Amino acid sequence: MTGADRVSIPAQGQSLELGEKKVSDLISPETKIQWDGTDGVVIGTLKKLDEWTEWGAPDGGHFFPVELDSQYEGMEITVEGVSTPEKTAAERLWILQADEAHTQRKKFTFKAEGEEIFTLDLSQAELSA
Repeated sequence: MTGADRVSIPAQGQSLELGEKKVSDLISPETKIQWDGTDGVVIGTLKKLDEWTEWGAPDGGHFFPVELDSQYEGMEITVEGVSTPEKTAAERLWILQADEAHTQRKKFTFKAEGEEIFTLDLSQAELSA
């Protein structure tokens, strides 16, 4: 099973649960994930938000949405990232803040109930001004 079987980018018109933002507010339509097995590299443009107080980012930033496949419904998912400690939640929709991941060439690692399911590298994405 590849990363593409485990996660996708939500549709541009999909509303996010945090405020009134949509996926199109975060990324350009051509943004995609290039896969090599379970290692993904994000290619495309991540739009700059000046603030997103509902998400806890009053200074804004660049964000990338991903949605885990339905096979992960109800499972405890852990995401290890850059600036924040790992987070565990039974959620399928995740929003990653890309700014530090981009500059430090770090990856986000997703685990389902302790088992690694894929990684995402955001260092190749273009961050809009």
